[in-house]
Amino acid sequence: MSTLRSRLERGEVSELVAVVFVAIVLVIGLVVDGGAKMTAASEASSIAQQAARVGGQPLDSLPADGGTAHLDAGSAAAAAQNYIDQAGAAGSVHIVDDSTIEVTVTSTEGTTFLGVIGINTVSATRTARVDLIHGQAEVIP
Repeated sequence: MSTLRSRLERGEVSELVAVVFVAIVLVIGLVVDGGAKMTAASEASSIAQQAARVGGQPLDSLPADGGTAHLDAGSAAAAAQNYIDQAGAAGSVHIVDDSTIEVTVTSTEGTTFLGVIGINTVSATRTARVDLIHGQAEVIP
């Protein structure tokens, strides 16, 4: 009886348990690192929108009745880029025309589980654009 018991209690793990364990770890990893990707996207969007708003503030001229305001291109680009730099993100500013500024920001977050397969960071790039209309800024994400 003791040899039968020792054969039955050898501590083997079935393949199904091993496969299920690996699958559960992978799903948890995707959820955690997917959350990091969403955080990067949200942060990039927020920084781009705020930088575009800041860049839309320096005006070269105020609008006449029914006219459009005009950006001070140098000051607008510098203000938006300064905001991006202070936020610690990477980005660029493009003055489209005398009443439109476009800001593109890339945000990067570290990964937890994807580092096992060599992916240590995830990043997201978002663009925001401000069009000055009748002296007011309209942010278009």
